[in-house]
Amino acid sequence: MNGQVSDIENRLREAYRVAADTIQPDGIRTLYEPVTVIAPGRSRSRRPRRAPRGRVLLPLAAAAAIVAIVAGVPALLSGLPSAAPRPTGQAGRTGQAPGTAPAAARTRTSTLAVPPGAPPYFVALSGGANTSLYVYRTGIADPLLVVPVPHAGDSFYAVAATADPRTYVVATGHAYTCGTHLYALHLWSGSSPAYTPLPVPTLPEDVFALTVTPDARFLGYAGEYCDSPDGGTGDIGFVNLATGGISRWTAPGNEDIGSLSLSANGTQIGFVVQQTKLYQPLAGILPTDAPAGTIAQRAQVVVAQRLVVAGHQLTLAGAVPDAAALAPDGRTLYVCGASESAAHDPLLTVSGGTVTGRTALAGSGPCVLSLDPSGGFLLAQTSITAGHAAAVLELIDLATGTVTPLPAQGIGAQNDVWVTW
Repeated sequence: MNGQVSDIENRLREAYRVAADTIQPDGIRTLYEPVTVIAPGRSRSRRPRRAPRGRVLLPLAAAAAIVAIVAGVPALLSGLPSAAPRPTGQAGRTGQAPGTAPAAARTRTSTLAVPPGAPPYFVALSGGANTSLYVYRTGIADPLLVVPVPHAGDSFYAVAATADPRTYVVATGHAYTCGTHLYALHLWSGSSPAYTPLPVPTLPEDVFALTVTPDARFLGYAGEYCDSPDGGTGDIGFVNLATGGISRWTAPGNEDIGSLSLSANGTQIGFVVQQTKLYQPLAGILPTDAPAGTIAQRAQVVVAQRLVVAGHQLTLAGAVPDAAALAPDGRTLYVCGASESAAHDPLLTVSGGTVTGRTALAGSGPCVLSLDPSGGFLLAQTSITAGHAAAVLELIDLATGTVTPLPAQGIGAQNDVWVTW
């Protein structure tokens, strides 16, 4: 029965995609205003960030109420020891551009050696059902752990790293139940991984992307209300886990928002609007103290297909913004662009409205970026095609520009993988 439902669901999604492809250019809108000219949409299917939700065109259960929280963050943080200290002289890594490092230092390494201070682990969601989280030791090909979802029948919707390399924040949910559950996942808690509900344990919407501050005090998400008067409305949400307060800024439900990242103090959220036949792709920053309203009203666009800021054309030539990572100080945004025609996706470093660094990633197509909580290392995922599509992972040391290819067995091609520190 589950296989039949999955097949029907896939057909419905395909029908929706085909219908969207018939929309004419004059129906396409940017985040801010209508446009009449847009680069052709990529023929590859977009990375199915929404697919793990398993949403189908069926009546959904009533939305879960957000639980009021008086206290709880101290209990969560008691399990989060301080991050390992960075080597001396690395504190200023945050805003440094990969493209500005000496040429000799930017040589791609061929060994499995990992730069000093790099995160010891990263995780990946891979596979259609997303019922397992794969934990890798950085530089080692085979998964160290395969962690199941907390409850049978659920799927992982998203995952984000904290300052403790052994603890992640995850969002999970069920295909036929509206809402998302939030947990702290402790990879080594006694003899096996353990889940702890966050102080705000549920959200009354389906979550597509997740980010958390290193101290796990603030959380950001992109989602869509699924069973309420606001049903079909997309948003970016910001959660104060100490108070239970939630702020949200709305977007049309078919505007695909993802690749979220928070500044270390929780004052800014970096995000990407994915390319569709309806919306122009862009990367932007949203202040978390902004009053309620739409994302279009409150966010600042940093990179788009056509954007001029202070005389600078901030574009990804031959590609479109596909993922972004905001530095801990909130001053720098790293943006990668998905390209079909080029062999290598471009990677921009943007600070103060100016491109301060430009380099190329190993592969092309849809890209994923994740900045570690210290801000010193960027994890980038692209893909190559040599008989079949294969994921390519790179560790970029932002202090030196050194790029280390990371082996990872079991990670699928570009359209069914999500990696993060």
